[in-house]
Amino acid sequence: AETGQPLAGASLFINNTSIGTSSDADGKFAIPSVMAGELVVSFLGYETLLMPVVLKEIERKNFLLKLEKKEASLEELLIINDATRAKYLQYFKSVFLGQTEAANHSKIENIKDIYFIKPDNDPAGISARCETPLVVINKYLGYKIRFDIIDFYYNPDTHISSYFGYTSFENLQDPDKYKKRREQAYYGSSLHFFRALISDSLGNNHFTIKNIITDSTVRINGKYERASHQFSPRSHLQKDSSNENGYTFDWREELSITYKKDGKRNISHPAYVHSGLSKNAPRLLIDPFGIVLNPMHMFVSGYWSSLKVPNMLPYDYYPEKEK
Repeated sequence: AETGQPLAGASLFINNTSIGTSSDADGKFAIPSVMAGELVVSFLGYETLLMPVVLKEIERKNFLLKLEKKEASLEELLIINDATRAKYLQYFKSVFLGQTEAANHSKIENIKDIYFIKPDNDPAGISARCETPLVVINKYLGYKIRFDIIDFYYNPDTHISSYFGYTSFENLQDPDKYKKRREQAYYGSSLHFFRALISDSLGNNHFTIKNIITDSTVRINGKYERASHQFSPRSHLQKDSSNENGYTFDWREELSITYKKDGKRNISHPAYVHSGLSKNAPRLLIDPFGIVLNPMHMFVSGYWSSLKVPNMLPYDYYPEKEK
């Protein structure tokens, strides 16, 4: 705190993982097992603190972490009636939870704490905030998810949406109960893709990639589709000298990524899923665990875009055969 007094019960976790703890009565904490990433420290009424975690720099070391008081927000709070609030909350759930089977088995416990504000120079758009982390109970994959929401935006006219925050995971009960569903959620996901990419095993993991040629169409079976050609990912993946054991992934046109699933499939579970990948930065930065370090510069479409918070897995998750 600003006074130098300890904060008991502060939340500390490695972003997007199940690794975390809370501070004791003296403000002290210890995280026994840690992975590279981003340490998130939060406490009600204080600004969230972010600290990059570089393993060789933090092992067996002590740190003094100080949080600053939050200043009063100047954002315009929307005063809305119950019917409008119910409609806005439905927008929120649609964007945040999605429409998947996992979403149908997930619930935001503290949804009443969400409030809405008006974005600057955007009369049709709405933004959402919450002073405490959103708590999502996911009974499909067996996680209690805490999502510290930093920004949420939705425009009902254009259907453009985005959200950003910091996430921690906790097992609801015995993880073995959810083993099969978690593996199904992992295979074909972006996390699976980037791990296969850096290990040079995309083919063995049933991924194929094509480069979409912008403003170019070809006629296929009587239909016009955007032209594409095979893409060699390894020639676009380089070791990153600024990121220990990390990589940079650099390409130009949008990528079309196809994942062929194993096992028997039906209409509701097709044999193939298709995703699109593009970026608005020169390159994506990827750590040794297959985690994209600049995800705000990454844009996905197709299957990956349908996967919202209930379909997320912690970054420290690995299916049984990859452990």
